[in-house]
Amino acid sequence: MILVVAKKEINSDTGSELVFIVSDTRLTANYTYGGLPLHWKNSVVKTSILDVNLAVSWAGKCDVADTCLMKFNSREMKESPKEEIINFFYESHLNALDTDEDNQGVDFILSFGGEVTEIVEIKNRNFKRNCLTAWIGTHSAFNDFQRNIHSPSLQNLPIYTYGKSHAACRGVCRYF
Repeated sequence: MILVVAKKEINSDTGSELVFIVSDTRLTANYTYGGLPLHWKNSVVKTSILDVNLAVSWAGKCDVADTCLMKFNSREMKESPKEEIINFFYESHLNALDTDEDNQGVDFILSFGGEVTEIVEIKNRNFKRNCLTAWIGTHSAFNDFQRNIHSPSLQNLPIYTYGKSHAACRGVCRYF
């Protein structure tokens, strides 16, 4: 199972907008790089901070996401307007689906910081802007997460604490 969830919250103490990102293991097991298998301890983090105001999370084909992130990681792309960044990842998503034999491709969540906080969800050949919550990965993992986050044992924890989101994802992942 693969799962990445992003949620925008307002910090009740400061009034500032915050984005919280959690994922199942934070790692992708059974990944090969350059044809060599990597042990799960050396696997790939599913969220990359690409700039002080941009984090990109992904689910799907590791090599496709890796190529996309390396292409983005140029000075010109980092300084592009938000619309161009969104379009770059959306086009990468579509190209991966169109060229992938098993049609798995790669999905993205873009989390923008700065003066205007925004979450963009890119999956299923679409993108949604200004999301309060976004998720990518397998539907069964998301269902487990939803069941866990709404369980009575977690109801007293605020969503913007490490505890509630982490505990909900912990119930999804079998590797913690």
